[in-house]
Amino acid sequence: MERANPQAYGTTMSCSDKIARWNVLGVQGALLSHLLHKPIFLSTITVGAKFSEPHCKRAFCCRLQDFGPVGEYSVHHPAVMCTAVCFDQGVIDTSSTGGASFGSTCLCWARGDSRAELLNGRTGLGVDGSVSSVAKVSLAQQFARTLAQIPPARQELVNQQLVQNGAMAEGVSYYALKQAAVGYREARDALLGDAMLFHDWRSSSSALEQFCVRA
Repeated sequence: MERANPQAYGTTMSCSDKIARWNVLGVQGALLSHLLHKPIFLSTITVGAKFSEPHCKRAFCCRLQDFGPVGEYSVHHPAVMCTAVCFDQGVIDTSSTGGASFGSTCLCWARGDSRAELLNGRTGLGVDGSVSSVAKVSLAQQFARTLAQIPPARQELVNQQLVQNGAMAEGVSYYALKQAAVGYREARDALLGDAMLFHDWRSSSSALEQFCVRA
């Protein structure tokens, strides 16, 4: 749960940092907040190895106790549990370094998927070099398709909100769509504010989000 070395190339936030952020902003992200009345929060987290309930609670949520609330966004405290299945077939190798060393191969699966997607965790691409289903461009396309399929009355309301907040439903950039999610953006900015624990959150450049969103 330690944060990565800030001087390292390609540094990202730790897994527990990202989970803690979800426990404030929800797992739906900025795009889906356009379609939902409330954010979606985790109710349980199951840990597979080296379980410590106090450490997990602090890492996943309790260290953000000074946040908000901002609108519908506040710190949520999911139940933290440990699996009863021995985690002895995983990718952790501590034999040489004394610490955890993870391989780069990852599985991405969600309920309803016919099979898991095999990804390179260091590049975000599929192991065959393909674009991942959870890449920003893929999520943007899925959002556009979902928007086109919701009931017309709700679709019109969402379109009006997008226009009012500086974005159009068609031909708009991914970045503009995210920025138009005002409630989510205000909560995110508060969470990452100068006086907050996550004030040094490392985000990718907005230039990488200037692509046009189309179904």
